[in-house]
Amino acid sequence: MAEARAIIGRDPELRQLAAALEDARHGRGGVWFVTGEPGIGKTRLVEELAERAQAREVAVLWGRCWEAGGAPAYWPWIEVLRALLRKAPAQAAEQALGARASVLAQLLPELAEGRDEAAAGRLGGERGRFELLDSVARALCDAAHEPALLVIIEDLHVADDATVSVLELLLQQARSSQLLVVGTLRDTDTRVARSGTALTRLIQGQRRIELARLGKSEVGAFLAQTSGGDPSTPTRDAVFEVTDLAQVDLVLRAGIRPQAAQALNPIPGLESRFELERMRTVDAVEIGSGIARRGIDGFDRYLQARS
Repeated sequence: MAEARAIIGRDPELRQLAAALEDARHGRGGVWFVTGEPGIGKTRLVEELAERAQAREVAVLWGRCWEAGGAPAYWPWIEVLRALLRKAPAQAAEQALGARASVLAQLLPELAEGRDEAAAGRLGGERGRFELLDSVARALCDAAHEPALLVIIEDLHVADDATVSVLELLLQQARSSQLLVVGTLRDTDTRVARSGTALTRLIQGQRRIELARLGKSEVGAFLAQTSGGDPSTPTRDAVFEVTDLAQVDLVLRAGIRPQAAQALNPIPGLESRFELERMRTVDAVEIGSGIARRGIDGFDRYLQARS
């Protein structure tokens, strides 16, 4: 088992989310949003929250909006509901879905098995769409009962309208439940920045954590933790400038050996593998691969030689 790593520089934000989790455990659930630049630590923060939730015997389910296109509407909720069906005992899942199973069969065809055709039918038009939205939201609220339930939805900046509409219902319905929903999104993404979008309207005035960049001392602590070495000031400052610590972390944890390469270059194919963000993220990969290949001391010497 991999050794647990302490989260660095996010204590205030983690305390806020941990308090929201405790509220949910006592029947005061809700929806929170975590926003910030790509690679700033949104996923790491919610991973830490998920670990704490599991330690408190809170069930955790994940969904992710799909950036590449082609995913059906409601996709992250489909992932969450399927995970609920897999993890919960059959009888408990059936009770949570209840009479809504016939409506939810529109999203989960496996729920239609064993039901007569009339029961699995669907309403059309706006009424049918709202019934489906409401069924998803209420099924999750009902499932969040002994234990409480944490649902994490990632990459909301590419969410479809139906996914956002479910969140809008949950803003009201989760308040009197044991359900906590936490969504992550890039606040620098142009798809979110456009005024008037459903997601932009939704997150305004809601419970939101905006992640700022780590300070230089925190970046130094991050590097020491991840690489096992003591970074010099130039190395720390180089990593501080690229912003995307998530990519540096990924490359370092990939376990690249010093003999794997002669020069400090991005690793072939890494751009598509980690969906890198053009030049800024390529810089992060160069720095991360350089540290991984040369070690902290070797990378320090490399920077000194270039200066």
